[in-house]
Amino acid sequence: MEKKEMTVYIAKDGKKFFSEEQAKRHEEMLSNTKAYKVFYSPDLTETGNLGKVGYLIVQANWSHDLWAEYWLYSKFGNRIDFVQGVAPTKNWTFQKVDLDEVDHGKLLASIKK
Repeated sequence: MEKKEMTVYIAKDGKKFFSEEQAKRHEEMLSNTKAYKVFYSPDLTETGNLGKVGYLIVQANWSHDLWAEYWLYSKFGNRIDFVQGVAPTKNWTFQKVDLDEVDHGKLLASIKK
């Protein structure tokens, strides 16, 4: 029998690697990744309240908010809508959250730029 000791590198998110290079690459990817909680689908007959929640994950070197907003405009259209055709309300909105808060069952998109 042979006994070996190995070095294990643990990234900030707890993921384990046997290679320091892979661990550093993973941590760099994490530092360039932001998550957003999206509220959308307003009730246009009564309240105007946003009825659905989803999540976006954006991997980019810069302007994560802009990439998320660009995707939201492409997916849901204009930022405002009208309750009963007259009262303006938000069509969608989003806020930054920690990656560990993301409900992957409600993931709307993973954007890589």
